[in-house]
Amino acid sequence: MIAVKEFITRLEQGYAEAFLCRGEDGRLYVVKSRLSGKASLIREWICGRIAHELGLPVPPFELIYADHALAAFSGNEQLAALADTPGFASRFVTQGLSGAVGLPLLNAADVADIPADLRIRVLLFDWWVLNFDRSDDNPNLLWDPLKKSLHVIDHNLAFHQSPDQSFWSEHIFRAEAVALSDPGFRASEWAAMEAILLRVPQFWSDMPDAWTEVSDLTVRDVDKILKRCRADDFWLPQ
Repeated sequence: MIAVKEFITRLEQGYAEAFLCRGEDGRLYVVKSRLSGKASLIREWICGRIAHELGLPVPPFELIYADHALAAFSGNEQLAALADTPGFASRFVTQGLSGAVGLPLLNAADVADIPADLRIRVLLFDWWVLNFDRSDDNPNLLWDPLKKSLHVIDHNLAFHQSPDQSFWSEHIFRAEAVALSDPGFRASEWAAMEAILLRVPQFWSDMPDAWTEVSDLTVRDVDKILKRCRADDFWLPQ
C-alpha cells in the first residue's frame, strides 16, 4: 500500500469518478476512493488481478491511502475518503518524455493496428468478467500511437449479474468473436482460466475489509460469473 503525497486534479475522459495523485514513490496514479462505491473498487481490483494473470496490458495498480493530517489540511473530499478507507490506484500511463500528458483513448480507426491475438484475448476477458463498458465510443482502452501499445483500464462496471447478448454487437473488438468458438483457442486459454478460478479467494482476501464487509458484490457472485467458462455455450458467441 502506498501513501498519497499530492492531489493533482480530477480526471474526466476515459476514467470514471477518478482523480490524479502523486504517490510517495513519486509516480502518478489514477485513483478511485470509496466515493466511487465499494463494489466499484472491488471490480477494479479483481479485474486488474485477472487481467494481469492473463497477461493483458493492464497498468500496474496498488492500494492507496491518504494521511489524516494531509487530508485535513487540504480540505479535499477525495483525500478525506482515502484517509478513511484505502482506495484503488492505477499507474497513470503517459506519452512523451515529459511524463505529464496522459495517453488518448483508442480510436476505432486504430483497431486494426492492434495485434489480432490481443484483440481476441481482451474480448474473451471482457466476456468472462461481464464487462460491457468497452464500445466504439467508450473503449476504456488507452492507445500509444507512437509505440503502438495498448493499455486496458477502467473495470468499474464489470460483473453484471446476467449476461446480455448486446455485448457481441457493441464491443469494440466484436469482429473477433468467431475466434472464441475455435477449439484450439479454447484449449490455449483453459489452463490459465482454471488457475485463476482457484485464486479468486486469494484475490478477494487481499482487498481491505472496509471494501468487502458491506458490498452489493460478493465473492460468490464473482465465482459464479467466472465459472461460466466451464460451460460449452460460454464459447459460442451469439
